[in-house]
Amino acid sequence: MDYLGGRQNPIPEVPIRELNKMLAVLVSEFDAGWLRSGYTNPVQKLWQRMDYLSTCELLLLGNALKKLKPIDPHWVSAQVKLIKQEDKNNRRGALFELLALSLFDGEGVSVRPAASSNPGYDGTVLLPRNASIQVSVKSYGTSSHQEVFNNQCSMIEALLTAALSKRQLNAVGIYVFAKSYPTQSDWEVLKRRLPAMLDSVENRTNDSFEDIQNSCWDIIINNLHIENCQFSPIHKSYTFIVCSPYHKNEYKNLYSKLDDAYVNFTRHAGSVDPLTTRMVFIDIPTSASITLCKEWAKQYFQLEQQGASHLPAREVTRGIARQKRNVP
Repeated sequence: MDYLGGRQNPIPEVPIRELNKMLAVLVSEFDAGWLRSGYTNPVQKLWQRMDYLSTCELLLLGNALKKLKPIDPHWVSAQVKLIKQEDKNNRRGALFELLALSLFDGEGVSVRPAASSNPGYDGTVLLPRNASIQVSVKSYGTSSHQEVFNNQCSMIEALLTAALSKRQLNAVGIYVFAKSYPTQSDWEVLKRRLPAMLDSVENRTNDSFEDIQNSCWDIIINNLHIENCQFSPIHKSYTFIVCSPYHKNEYKNLYSKLDDAYVNFTRHAGSVDPLTTRMVFIDIPTSASITLCKEWAKQYFQLEQQGASHLPAREVTRGIARQKRNVP
């Protein structure tokens, strides 16, 4: 059966029959009726989309199932069952375990998912010459601070689009920069004053907004222009970008995943032979800074060497503060 029919294909250089094999495994595991039955599950949403990105993501999931099912069909079925359930955290974790472990499967190397009775790690990568890697898979996810930021931006964008329509403004660029992570009062100032600032654009005035100036925000509003192009006279065109530093405690989201892996390895995985290495494989959200995550991980392992990384978060915070004070 041609599961690619009607879909945009991101990798036309790969034979269609090979791509269909990946999607066929996905259909077999998830059930065609379930895939077509709703829009509540992310896999269902992907299946009912036809764009390049959705096809690519479905192929990645299908390829993971195709690789891991012959190795441990019961484990794969258990992961699929979790993915089909409503619990968002379990669903995300099961998806990432499938995708992450499949990445280690390759020529001369194989991967073996851990038994459900083994809480120490999620899989073992078998290397040549009897070497191996025990892999703990963790999903970083979106922090509560990032969710607050995203939700506030969505509310402000809704106010903004209504204000643009009311004032008959089109092709406007709104760029909002925060000097520090916004407080609730900062958000309230922005919600109250940003639509009114559009009046300055409409009336070509240079009004002063002291409450904006006294908040964390810097705002730039200008007209959009694309050479030799015309914006739709019917639909409103706009650019809305909000940038902010991370919350001061954002690093704790990463630390909690490293702590979980540390505790599980030490409590449940026991000792390992010299040819076995342990690894933490972490999925990070698109909003994460690779540079900062790298720095936070380095600080974490420095604290671990000092015997502090497994301490409660309050003690870890003090450890970081002590480190910073000692830097020239």
